[in-house]
Amino acid sequence: MQIVKSNFNKILYVAIILTAIIAGWGLSKIFSSSNTPNEIDTSFRLIDNTGQNLTNNDLKGKSKVIFFGFTNCPDVCPISADLMSASINKIKNEELSLNNIEFIFITTDPKRDTPERMTEFLSDYNPKIIGLTGKYSNLKNVWKNFFVHVLPVNDDTQDHGDVGTPESHNYMVEHTAFYYLFDKKDRLSAILPFGTSEEILLTEIKKIL
Repeated sequence: MQIVKSNFNKILYVAIILTAIIAGWGLSKIFSSSNTPNEIDTSFRLIDNTGQNLTNNDLKGKSKVIFFGFTNCPDVCPISADLMSASINKIKNEELSLNNIEFIFITTDPKRDTPERMTEFLSDYNPKIIGLTGKYSNLKNVWKNFFVHVLPVNDDTQDHGDVGTPESHNYMVEHTAFYYLFDKKDRLSAILPFGTSEEILLTEIKKIL
């Protein structure tokens, strides 16, 4: 029984990764093929990994690199956070200013991703990365604005702060995965899928510094 469960989890992990890659490339193609400027509503009212309220207005006038994921993710999210972290480190090594840009990791799993858990997860990466969580209702609007597909869909009883039972925490979250880059006026500069190379991400980040 344990072997069957282990094999199922492996298959599920692979399926989630493939879904993230395919969806990411698909959405990036849709945006890049458009002849009109791409606008995304970047407004949010969430909680950062220090437990403080944070809104888009608090980051007004700053460029942004945004990625969606969850801390219990086995592969896609750690890889993505690591890529952002490596890019930040390279920019610092080149002595370029990071004062006017923010790197943001927004959860797709508010039930488990408390500020404390986000802090624990992000401790392995550059401290410049901000983790955002909050109520499901608030996050749902952000996911919708960014065209982020999230499964399973949690209801309002699973908002931030509702820890639930240990059994209810044993699940995976399927989500689309890409990096969104915005300039200082909140105009979409680029959207890059999971699997983007460090060189490409770094090149696009430098355009909005």
